[in-house]
Amino acid sequence: MNREAFDRDAVYLVLTTWADIALGAKHWYGRLSSGTSGSFPKKDIRVSHSISQKEAEALNAEYLEAEAYVAKTTGTYGEPVDAANLDDLGPCPTDEDLDEYSGRYRAGDQSERFFSRDEVIAAARAMWKTEFPDSKILVLGSRHCDPMRLLEGPSPFRDNANALFEEAEAVGFWEGDEKKMKEICSRWDKLLEEYT
Repeated sequence: MNREAFDRDAVYLVLTTWADIALGAKHWYGRLSSGTSGSFPKKDIRVSHSISQKEAEALNAEYLEAEAYVAKTTGTYGEPVDAANLDDLGPCPTDEDLDEYSGRYRAGDQSERFFSRDEVIAAARAMWKTEFPDSKILVLGSRHCDPMRLLEGPSPFRDNANALFEEAEAVGFWEGDEKKMKEICSRWDKLLEEYT
């Protein structure tokens, strides 16, 4: 199997979100990762982008809403709000910063939050070759899945890999049809053997 050549050339985009899982969660996040525990150095970076004025306004509104909720639920007797409850919203600006602009976020700030899955993927595609110039393949998902969806890569390898992924998806992966998945994974292994 030529898995070593594939690992040398592949960067993995792992997406995370609590949207539709946790009440009020709506953001998507991404991480680009390359290398293995073998001979290729590991590199991980978080996907980020410069936020627009519209995004800054939306994030400021979310922050004020969260701050008001925390104040309402923890500050009922006039005690100070526990700042730890807001830590995941990012660093708090100083009073001088707040005097310079109204709100926590400004257009042009860097953010790791995205409002949709597609936005993370688009930003990752833009960062991929800059951050990993020697890579040839951008994989959507974890290195521990077989077969994998390739966002970028040499054709026809990419097309063949994506066809196998779509077959696996159609049968419900391992939970759906184990016999069919064994056959699909056998073809995936053969495809990797042919990768150079």
